[in-house]
Amino acid sequence: MQGESARTGEGHGAGNAHPWPLPVSDAWHAVRNGTPAHEAACALWPYYVHRVRTWLTATALPGERAAELAAAHARLFTALTEHPARSRLS
Repeated sequence: MQGESARTGEGHGAGNAHPWPLPVSDAWHAVRNGTPAHEAACALWPYYVHRVRTWLTATALPGERAAELAAAHARLFTALTEHPARSRLS
C-alpha cells in the first residue's frame, strides 16, 4: 500500500527539484523505453494530483497563470526534445 504522501502527491511541488511538467516527460520516456503505460501513469499520478490541487487553490492573476503555463510548456518541450534518453521511471 502506498503511503499518504505518495498517494496525495505531497512533496511533489514547484519547490521540488523535479518541477511540473517534468514528471510527464519522465512518464513519456519510460513508456518509450518499455515501461508499461499503467506503471508510468501510477508513478505520474502523485505529481499530477499535487499539480491540480495547487492550480485550483492558487490565487494567481490570469496573467500570472498564463506565464506559469508558458514556463511549464517550455520545460516540457525542452525535456522531450533535448533529453531523449531521460527517464526516472524506467
